[in-house]
This record gives sequence, structure tokens and C-alpha cells, in this order.
Amino acid sequence: MKSNLTGVYMIINLVNHKVYIGSSARCLKDRGFYHQKLLRKNKHHSIYLQRAFNKYGEDNFEFFILDCVEPEFCVSTEQWWINMMQSADKRYGYNMCPKAGSSLGRKLERPQKPKAPMSDYTRKLLSDSQKGVPKSKEHAAKVGRKQWMAISQYDLEGNFIRHWDSVTEAQRVPGISNITKSLHNIRPHASGYIWKFKT
Repeated sequence: MKSNLTGVYMIINLVNHKVYIGSSARCLKDRGFYHQKLLRKNKHHSIYLQRAFNKYGEDNFEFFILDCVEPEFCVSTEQWWINMMQSADKRYGYNMCPKAGSSLGRKLERPQKPKAPMSDYTRKLLSDSQKGVPKSKEHAAKVGRKQWMAISQYDLEGNFIRHWDSVTEAQRVPGISNITKSLHNIRPHASGYIWKFKT
């Protein structure tokens, strides 16, 4: 992961698939470490996420980038993802507030680097195909931002239609929406198409 990426991220519970959505207008990588440090110290501001972390354990949570955007668009894009993933609904997520907030101007502590790489099970949640999915954080940095975020569109027979640079780009097209749940294997398809992370 590039050290200066800004945008929207997700923390997912690998057991029940509930999510926490947030954004960083400074550095997504540092934001992930910051959440990890608070959760380990039992001091996270989301009581729901903290309780789940305590119950299921650190190994059952993963941090992912959902959308890379410029700092001025972080809050509005975060709001879009909160609405789409319904993360402020306790049945689906851990966000305490349904309204996105800004972390601009907030000084973050820099926690230690996570010990464990992303698990194979989590990769399966993100895509039906394992091809092209980074095998480690070092590999992700080599692959680069564009390929990491790019997605592919297929018809219901599995025939390739086209590539998109991001989820946001694809969903600007009228009639295409809610494709993230397909990407995360929560639904088999969305808007009449199959979606996968670009290989």
C-alpha cells in the first residue's frame, strides 16, 4: 500500500461479516494502525466494534481500502459507503453514527505495524477469483493503486464485458449500483452482472 493514499476504508469481522466504515484525509495506512492500537488497548470510540473485537479476537478482523479519493472528497465518499453497506445499522455494522465525520486536522498516533498479513479466507471474501489479488502488503505496493482498486464486469454467463478503474467509476453509470456486495461475495451478482476485482 502506498504510504500517502487517502480515502475510505473498511474493517470487517470475518465471522459475522459486520463492517466498520471510515475515511482518512491524511494516510490510510496510518489510520489502520491507529484503529488497531485503540482496539488492542480496549479504547476504541465505537463500543460495538470494541465489544466485537474483544469477543472474536484480533485474528478475525481485517482492514481494507474501499475507495481512494482526494482528501476533500473523503467525507462524502465515506457517507456513500456507510449508506451502501448499512454499517450504522447494528445488524450489519459497527458505526455508531449514520453520518460520516471528518478527521481533517486530527493528529493520529502511529501504532506498531500489524504482525499478521491478510488471511487467505479474507481474500476469498473480496473476490471469487484469487488471480491478481496481492499475496502480501509488499506485493500490493508493487501492484500499485490502480490495479488494486480496479474491477471487472461480466454477464451472468461469465463472459467478460469490461474493466473499470474503481467501484465509484462503475456506479456512475445509470442502472449500476450496489456492486460491492457482489465483489465481497455477499451476493452472487448485482445490477444483472457479476463483478470481480481485476485480475
